[in-house]
Amino acid sequence: MTESAAPVRVIEESSAYWRAVFDYPPFNIVDASMFEGLQDLLAKMDGSPSLRVVVFESANPKFYLSHFDLTGKIGNIMTSVGPSGLPLLCAWSCSRARILSSIFPTSI
Repeated sequence: MTESAAPVRVIEESSAYWRAVFDYPPFNIVDASMFEGLQDLLAKMDGSPSLRVVVFESANPKFYLSHFDLTGKIGNIMTSVGPSGLPLLCAWSCSRARILSSIFPTSI
């Protein structure tokens, strides 16, 4: 089992099954750091052909994801540019679409 430390921690239970844990105390506020963590997760998912299941969960039992902080810790999410070269807010929309398009029924 492999584990990373970031706002979105990835726990690789096996090569086919990962857990993505939102761990951004105290409230899992969605800001630029969280967006970057999701971008990193998607890049890692893209590079893992044997991956079949990613389960999203929260490290905080009281909060899954809190509200958006558009002017978060590392700058304004409306103008900050992510690793993809896109503005982080646009990257969030693209990331969300990529995650949703990855979800499909499968047999185990």
